[in-house]
Amino acid sequence: MIFLQFIFPSLLENTIRTRLSDKLATHDIIVKLSSTPSLALSLGKVDSFSALAHSAKIGNVYFEEISAVGQGLQIDMLSLLAHNQLVFGQTQKTEFKGVITELNLKELIRRDDRFQNVEVKITPKEVLATATFKAFGQNADAELAGNVIVEDGALVFKLYRLNVKNSLIGTIKLDSIFSDITLVKRGRLPFNAEFTDTKLSDGKVFIEAGKE
Repeated sequence: MIFLQFIFPSLLENTIRTRLSDKLATHDIIVKLSSTPSLALSLGKVDSFSALAHSAKIGNVYFEEISAVGQGLQIDMLSLLAHNQLVFGQTQKTEFKGVITELNLKELIRRDDRFQNVEVKITPKEVLATATFKAFGQNADAELAGNVIVEDGALVFKLYRLNVKNSLIGTIKLDSIFSDITLVKRGRLPFNAEFTDTKLSDGKVFIEAGKE
């Protein structure tokens, strides 16, 4: 009884923290679980929970910070204890927040080998970027503008303007060299949260998600 009431909750928190750390590719994560009575945790029933992680990767992008708080979480204890798999059931309520920085988006654009010397600036209106663009054996100065939005339940970096400055390259259609990037697919957030909104400010994109 003492083990289930006092020791097991701490072990469960540590186990979930380790699994989430692996899943989010970060070692900077804090997890808190609470139930009354605490014995309910041994059955995977969590009254309330919170998590905070830094430099965490979800989908195709790193977040500077992510946090989640919620109520009524069910953990599949059989999968966790027998198969070492972290499986969350439905939650009653989840509130999720994330922060993406200019550096995070810079690293994302740089994955396309055609763009070099990438610099990104986030304003309250849009995401702006400059880069050296390689096309047809030529280098050109490129200016990009887009936004981070929620589309069909996914988090998407949508590019809507591209200017290429090099008369030898000529006119280039936007959709011929750069398509929308799905940052995080629907259903990929921890604790069954779903994306709801994004907000741009100077230097950062604030992400909101949840489940009622």
